[in-house]
Amino acid sequence: MQKIPFILGLLFTSFHLCAQTRVQVISDLEEIDSVVVFTMNGLITTNTKPYQKTIQFEINQSKVDLYNILFMGKFGEKAARAWLDPNATEQKVWINAQDDKLVATRVENSPTNALSERVTAETARLKTANQPDSVRIYLLNTIRQNPGNTYCIQLASSFVATSSNDTSGLRQLEQLMSLPENKFDWFILYPTVMAKIRGLLNNKPLRMESYSFIDLDSVSQKITLTKGTYTVLDFWFLNCPPCRKDHVQAKADAGQFERAGIPFVGINISGHEELAPTNTYLKEHGYLWPNYFQNGSPSITSELGINGFPTYLVLDDQGGIRFRSHRFQEVKTFLKIP
Repeated sequence: MQKIPFILGLLFTSFHLCAQTRVQVISDLEEIDSVVVFTMNGLITTNTKPYQKTIQFEINQSKVDLYNILFMGKFGEKAARAWLDPNATEQKVWINAQDDKLVATRVENSPTNALSERVTAETARLKTANQPDSVRIYLLNTIRQNPGNTYCIQLASSFVATSSNDTSGLRQLEQLMSLPENKFDWFILYPTVMAKIRGLLNNKPLRMESYSFIDLDSVSQKITLTKGTYTVLDFWFLNCPPCRKDHVQAKADAGQFERAGIPFVGINISGHEELAPTNTYLKEHGYLWPNYFQNGSPSITSELGINGFPTYLVLDDQGGIRFRSHRFQEVKTFLKIP
C-alpha cells in the first residue's frame, strides 16, 4: 500500500508583533482522511475530505500551548501531542506510529517541547533509581527556572500526582503557581491543578454529614465515620483500569481490613446513569464493601480537587484527612496492614 507523506502547515499570529509562525507536521501515515488540530482550550482547524497534503490557518495565540494533532482514516482516530512555542519563526513536528500510538518523535525549534523531553527522561531516571524525593525537588526547581511557561502546569500536575502527602512541597508549589507570571487562567487545566493543590493543603476535617450520597439502591444516604478508628474512602469510576486492578487486591485484603476494624468505602464519581452497570460489575466480581455515588453539591471531589483516580483518603473519626494516595498498597502501608 502506498504511503501518503504529508505536510500540515499551521499559521500563528502573535498578539503583539503580528509575526507568523509556520508549523509543519510531517508523517508517513497511510490512508489519511482528515486531520483536526486543537489545543487544550479548543479547536484550531479542521481539514475535511478530500485530504490535502498541506493546510494552514491563523490563530490568535501568543503563548506556549499543548497542541493535539488528530488523524482520522481507516486506522481509526489517533492523536499525537507537542508543546509549541509561538515565538519561533518556523517549527517542524515529525509524527510516527509506535506501538499502535502516534508519537511526536521529533520537534524542531520548540524550546518548550525540548524541555518536556528532558524532564520526562530525568524523572524516569530518578524513578528507576527509586528517588521520589529527588523527583519532587527536580520538578519544583524546573518550575522555578521556567517562570511564565505554560508547561509549568504539567510539571505542577506531575508533582501533585506523586506528592499528595508532602505538605512542605505543596506549599512551595502553591506559592510558585500563584506568582503573577504563573497564573495561567486562560489554560483549562490551571484552575483544576490549583484546586487540587489547595484541597491537599486544606487541613480542615471533612464534615461528612454535609455531603449527600445515594447507595446502590438509589436511596439517599449519609456516610458515618466509625468512632475510634480510620475509614478509607476509595474514589473511582467504572472505566478506570487502575481502579479495577486495585479492586482485585482490595477483595483479597477485605478480611484484614475487617479484622483491623477499618471500614473500606467506595465512592463512584460517575453520574447516576452508571448505577446499573456499577451494580453489575460489583456483583459479578463479589466486591461486597459499601459503595455510593455522590449526590448534589457540595461534593468531596470538587472541594478537594480530586481529579486523578483511584484516589484514597484515610479519615480519622473526626473527618481529618490522615493520608491520601493514588495507590492501594501505600494505604495498606500507612495503616500497617500486611
